[in-house]
Amino acid sequence: MRPAREKMFAAYFDRPGGPENLYMKEVVKPDPGEGEVLVRVFASALNKADLLQYKERLVRAFTEEALPHFSRWASPRLQPLVDSVYALQDIAKAHRAMEENRNIGKIIIEIPAFVKKGPRQ
Repeated sequence: MRPAREKMFAAYFDRPGGPENLYMKEVVKPDPGEGEVLVRVFASALNKADLLQYKERLVRAFTEEALPHFSRWASPRLQPLVDSVYALQDIAKAHRAMEENRNIGKIIIEIPAFVKKGPRQ
């Protein structure tokens, strides 16, 4: 009978992306080969600067790679999903709907166009 291999917890990811894809998983403790080492981490942290840099990269990628597909000249198949449309005077209702997480898609607030009149006569 083969002895049971020692297990350990590891920060694990199985799809590309950022830190949102990391999770803890119990895995078989690896046996390092020649020229390899196994490092035990007692503590680790993300600081605010790390998170801000990550957020900046996400916003830049979204702006450069996703938003162009939603321009008025883009494919009509790529349209934002609109859940509901509220008049400006019903903004409190729209906010409640958002807080209750009832929407699937965007909540739109219609703002009346400002009409500039000429000088008073």
